[in-house]
Order: sequence, then structure tokens, then C-alpha cells
Amino acid sequence: MPRPNTPIPGFLAPLHVYRHLLRECSYLPPAWRSPIISILRDRYHRHSKNDDRQNKHRARAYQLLNTLRSANDGHRESMQNFMRMGFARSGIRRRRLMQSFVLQDGGGPNDSEALEALLGANDSKAKAKSQAAGTIKDQSEEPSVASLSKNAFHLNWDQPKLIELLESQKKMGKEFPLIQLTSAVKNLKETQYVPETNIWGKPPCESLVITKKAHWWRRAAAKMLVPLKKDEWELLGRLSAGAQEVDEEWMVPERRKPAKPLRKEPPPALDWDWESHADHCVKHVEREKTAKRVRRTGQKDTGPYQGQMVQREITPRWYRRAYTRLWQVTPVMEQDPRSLKHSFTWGTPNSGLRPARASQLNVFEGVDDKGVKLPDPPSNSS
Repeated sequence: MPRPNTPIPGFLAPLHVYRHLLRECSYLPPAWRSPIISILRDRYHRHSKNDDRQNKHRARAYQLLNTLRSANDGHRESMQNFMRMGFARSGIRRRRLMQSFVLQDGGGPNDSEALEALLGANDSKAKAKSQAAGTIKDQSEEPSVASLSKNAFHLNWDQPKLIELLESQKKMGKEFPLIQLTSAVKNLKETQYVPETNIWGKPPCESLVITKKAHWWRRAAAKMLVPLKKDEWELLGRLSAGAQEVDEEWMVPERRKPAKPLRKEPPPALDWDWESHADHCVKHVEREKTAKRVRRTGQKDTGPYQGQMVQREITPRWYRRAYTRLWQVTPVMEQDPRSLKHSFTWGTPNSGLRPARASQLNVFEGVDDKGVKLPDPPSNSS
């Protein structure tokens, strides 16, 4: 694994922090580092000018830089989190895919009734535009409940498609209960929280029904595993089979050697920063050199109480298992051109078991698939 060579300075300008982030991202596996780099570039250029929260953004960038260095140094949990972000299992990329996935497809109506409804809606819109030129809209007219309610976001969603995804996800969770990233939605009815009657024994109003349905859709959307494109899904399947060990295109890059100065500079007269110890407490000054943070910051303690560092390394075997776990919780969506129904396919684990030899199969001779001994064949004498 590539390992950081130099510690992070105590203070860096935003541009230099950005350069450090891009340099650490270049050592991530090439199969999924491009989405993370694009997110970093987007956020930096968005807040490069007129940033009201510059100190908070710089502190967050420092934290991300430490996490990246820790992942490149062999911290498996940090590397696993970045892998999930790269394949849209969590983070901002998942939210972006969800924004386009929940909306209805741009295709035509499914049947004649939907076509008539669409034509009627277009006629009403055209009539409203023609009347708006010569008439003034009545301000006292009350708008609809759906337009006023902030919980009417799910009315524009493709709810049948989302229900199909939740059903497929629930079925997958029963087959592989140990690899679920989120808990499955138990009840697939959007009216789960809608009461049958109110306190007066009457049916609930429309605004209450919309609010209760929106509450259910928020909980369901947080647990959805958004599907990926087919080419990216197939790449994840190849990585789970060990493609990064064979194909040079997907191999983890090695860290470049540190640059050496051409001229040897004389050592400083005093190597001890006494001013920080005079102004602050020792536990705050030596915080970056503790055994817990030395891998993230790159600082080293040369004193007699330094912690013994354990050599960490992410092996190709761990990568295969991590990609397999991600592939099992990543679906790919296909739509039938005739029925317009959606089907979801999930990744399957690669079995590493070798076929049994002939000498091993002799043990199960005379036993059926359920382990029951078969009766002896009749003899020729009888």
C-alpha cells in the first residue's frame, strides 16, 4: 500500500490543502477514485470565492486529508467508507443518483386511460394560458393542499418503480442477511402511518394523508440502495473476482518517492518549539503525535514514551472480499419494453470452494442429496 512520507504542516493555505487532497486521491484505486476527485473539485471551486465559512471548510478539509492518508496507510474502515462513496452506496453521489432515480421516466403513457388523462391535462393548460392574457386571477382563491404542503414531494415520484426496488431489496436481504448496509423496509404500504379515522370518527383530511405518506417515503428513501449503470455494475463484479490483480488498469498505484534537496541545509539551531508549550497545554500540543493520530497526521514522536506502530497493509484478498460485499448490495435495473416493468439484478458472491476429488467423493457413496442412506440393491440370487 502507498504510505505517506511527510507529515502535514500545522497550517496550510486553502489552495495547498486542495493540492494535498488531490495528491492523496491519486493513490486510491483507479476504479472508483474519479467520483471522489470530481466531488472535491466541485466543492473547492464552489467555495473558492466569497466563502463565509472559510475556517470551518478548512478544518473539514484537514479532517478529510487525514482520513485519506489513513486509508492509504492501511486503515481498512476508512478505505471501506471511501469505496462506498465511490460506488454510490453512501455520500453525495448516492443523493445525486437518487434525485434522478425517484422521478418518473420520460416515456409515454402506459395505457389509453393515461393517454386520455394526459391529453385532458394539456387541454386544460392551454385553456388556462389563453384566459390568463385577458383576465386577472382571483387572489382570494385558495390553492390546493398539494401545492401548499411541503410534504407533497413524493407525488412526483415513480412510486411503482420504487416499490419494486424495495421488494427486490427485501428479498435480497433475506438471502444475505449479514451484508445489508441498511435495515430493510418491513412494511411496503405507504399508508402504514395513515389512521383510518380521526378523533371524531371521520376519514382523515387530505393534508394529514399526504403528511403521513411523506413520512413513510422519507424512511423508505433513506434505506433504498440505488441501482448503478450496467457497465459500472459489471466492473464491480470483475473487481470482486480479482480484476485489479490481473489488469494493470485497475491496480493500486505505488506512492512516489519523496524528493531530495540538491543542497544540504544546516540543521536549525533549536529544534524544540517552546512557544507552543508555553502558550498551550501539553496534551493539546502533543495531540498530533499520539499513537491514535500519528498515522493520520504523519507526525513522529522521538521521545522515550513513543507508541510502537503496528505495520498495516491492505491485501488483495481483502479488496476482493470488500468488492464482493459491495457487489451483493448493488443492483442493476432493466425494463421490459412490452410490459414496462422493472427488474433488479443483484450481485452474487463468487464461491471459492474447489471441486471435490474422486477420493473424497467415495465417502458419500450410497447417500442421496439429503444425507439419507440409499437401500442396498437387490442381489442376483434373490
